[in-house]
Amino acid sequence: MVEVTLQASSMSDVEMPLQTNPAKDTQGLWHRVTRILIAVGVTASAACVGVLVHRGQTNRSTIAVTNAQRDYSVASNANSRWAEQPIARVPGVNTAQLSVKMIGAEVDGNHVVGHLVKLANPLGHVSLALPPDGCGTRELTTVTASSHNPVCRIAINAGYFNVHTGACIGNVVSDGRIVQTVPLSQGNVNFGIKGGNFFIGYFTPEEIASFDHMVSGVVWLVRNGKNYVEQGWKEANITVQTSGDKYATNLASRTAVGFDAAGRLMVVQVDGSIAIGHNKRGMNMKQVADLLIQHGAVQAINLDGGGSSAMARNGVLINYPSDNQPPSCDSSGLYQCERPVSTVLCLHEGHKGSDMGSSSNTPVPSMVVGALLALL
Repeated sequence: MVEVTLQASSMSDVEMPLQTNPAKDTQGLWHRVTRILIAVGVTASAACVGVLVHRGQTNRSTIAVTNAQRDYSVASNANSRWAEQPIARVPGVNTAQLSVKMIGAEVDGNHVVGHLVKLANPLGHVSLALPPDGCGTRELTTVTASSHNPVCRIAINAGYFNVHTGACIGNVVSDGRIVQTVPLSQGNVNFGIKGGNFFIGYFTPEEIASFDHMVSGVVWLVRNGKNYVEQGWKEANITVQTSGDKYATNLASRTAVGFDAAGRLMVVQVDGSIAIGHNKRGMNMKQVADLLIQHGAVQAINLDGGGSSAMARNGVLINYPSDNQPPSCDSSGLYQCERPVSTVLCLHEGHKGSDMGSSSNTPVPSMVVGALLALL
């Protein structure tokens, strides 16, 4: 939204002199009235622009001005626990601008494949989706993708969960509803959306209260455009995963999410093996971070992987999951099956007719009053 701040340069500009003649009084009064009317007009115009932008009623030129792109940066006074980036817009385009590409690499003698997804206009097109029966239950990514409203065009497994009880692990916020939070001292790196911005980092429960969506991962992969895995592993609460102290260095199936310098969403899914056992294949976290950087990521986190890693397109599984044990598969171990998971990151068309993270109320009257008070 265009913000206009009007403020008198000093009180002497608007104070009445103690002694004046009537002609000068009349002239001064007209000057003050004119200034007030101009202030009201400018402020009301700015507020109307904000309302129209929020309701999607602007023309292309207006959107281009009010939603100008900004290069990625962390303000010098920003909290060092997180980074944020304005979410990219595509002026005049309301449908999700998705790009889905297959990727491949040679890793330790094995040809590893996966998918790279980019969403050019994420605002209003990204949600953290829960299983139909809510957090604490588990469901296939494909099922959650199909049951979400709107249906997920792309869905990936997201947060960690207790493999015995199905309970979600870490911070979970979905559609502005706080499902659960954990103390900062026990938390992990998070991916979140709030007020038209992406966030990646560590947050207290109090800070989480204003988020639209949030999910916890394990290990900050890319920070400020650099491979951050070594330090990210030191910062992580690794007790929430069950693959041991080599979780970051083992080859395995991987799922990751991040964003580039223009605020476009990036998702990487890599096929491989579960993170424990023999015959490992896939990528380790440093390799995933390098892959993300190669494709332009400036911030990214590692989501649940191994046997949980899954990607669905329009409700149809498009990767090869690596889980081969119950409850995903039968006990024979002869098959590889999609694993039920606790949360899903959903890329979809317009969400309930509005931009996610945008305020539903525009304080037009207060803006006008504020401008008047600045002049009186």
